[in-house]
Amino acid sequence: APYFWTLAFPGGRVDAYDEALRMLRILRLLKMEKYIPSITLVDDVVRNNFHKLRLAGWVTVVFWIVFSALLCACESAHRVVTGDNGIAQSARFGDVLVSLPYTLILLSGDYPLVDFTPSGQAVCLCMCVFA
Repeated sequence: APYFWTLAFPGGRVDAYDEALRMLRILRLLKMEKYIPSITLVDDVVRNNFHKLRLAGWVTVVFWIVFSALLCACESAHRVVTGDNGIAQSARFGDVLVSLPYTLILLSGDYPLVDFTPSGQAVCLCMCVFA
């Protein structure tokens, strides 16, 4: 209910403490673990497969950084302004750290950016195949 209250009355006291109220609701759900066995089931899955999940996390981070560096190398000289917001690809992929959020979006399978150089298109194809 606090979420809908903040939508109805923005800028109020509930809106100021919306995140804290959400955290309290999540903590309340975790206290209900003895009544809901599904939380215990998720905990058991994480405990039994911790090493596999950790390996998958490392592979994800490595792919993210490698593809970000590759897109930075391919698109840093692409100065043509494309898209609706008037940002050139060289501004998005000019630095590896700047290109990390854009690469994460591309790795998720969403392609809001489509105006790549041919080498950038090859990197995006590799992202589709390997990631």
